[in-house]
Amino acid sequence: MGSQQSQENNFYDKISQLNSNIYCENNEESISTPINNATTIEDKKAQLLEKRISDLMVYPPSESRNVELVERMREWASIDPKAALHWLNRLGVNNETSDLYYSVFEFYTAKYADSSIKEIDSLPEGNVKNGIIENYVLVAAKNDVVGAISWIEKLSGDHTKNNARAILLHEWARSDPQGLLDHVMLEAHLNSTERNDAIQKAASELGRKNLNILDDILTQYPEDMQPSMAAGVVASLVNENLANAKLWVESLVPGDVRDKAIQSYFKNGSRDNMENLFELAGMMRDSSKRLALLSEVVSQKGSEKPSETIKLVISSSLLNSVEKKLLIGDLYLKE
Repeated sequence: MGSQQSQENNFYDKISQLNSNIYCENNEESISTPINNATTIEDKKAQLLEKRISDLMVYPPSESRNVELVERMREWASIDPKAALHWLNRLGVNNETSDLYYSVFEFYTAKYADSSIKEIDSLPEGNVKNGIIENYVLVAAKNDVVGAISWIEKLSGDHTKNNARAILLHEWARSDPQGLLDHVMLEAHLNSTERNDAIQKAASELGRKNLNILDDILTQYPEDMQPSMAAGVVASLVNENLANAKLWVESLVPGDVRDKAIQSYFKNGSRDNMENLFELAGMMRDSSKRLALLSEVVSQKGSEKPSETIKLVISSSLLNSVEKKLLIGDLYLKE
């Protein structure tokens, strides 16, 4: 314990001297891996930090020791992330070093974005590697989206790239939904799932932030984007005002756009008012999806109030006679 306290005091004394620009060269201790021959105060700080971290790694684990390890590693990485990473890679990724890797890569990716890809690819698959990629993408999404797109494409492995793109698109949709929609219009590197997901997320954010633009939000974009945009808008609206969401869906022209909006209403809206759901399902133009949604409503409502459900089906002006027979037949079969 006395040795630990002595090492700690020695470290703080020397750091204090460096910060006061009165560091004495003849007091330096020998470091196993000198950094640039310690020609500057920053280099000397890095040496002291390396020594302190090495000492801490020998101490028994404790909360105070672990907290200081992360702090000292951050300080070292802020001065020389390459040297800090080189030192850390000798230990490898494990439970004790995971937080240290996050600290180092925070500075490494910021300073050496391109070369960081090789270093990240060399890490073992797992939470640490995924977390480092996520941390970089979250920061880049706010500061340099174009750079983040290019960076992600250089990563190895489709699964890794897809996860990173999903994180980027989600964060981009939150910070700049209009910019993301414009990007989707121009770029072809997204697969259909990523593209639709990006459009829905961006449209949802636009709808949430400015309800006044909903009347003409779809007409600003190509027809192939409009169904996913409508789904995104409805996903946002149902959380703000369910009645307004229903009115907006009903105001859409019958077709693919309204069908997608209705499906989003079913997926994201409340199931308390089955009559509203039944009415919207009956507006679907796609006959197979229309019947599937109607059967879903009839099945749920019929299990609770069968007589009311039969009346609802029979009195509906949205259903033809064949659909009514099928739905009532399904209801009796389930009884």
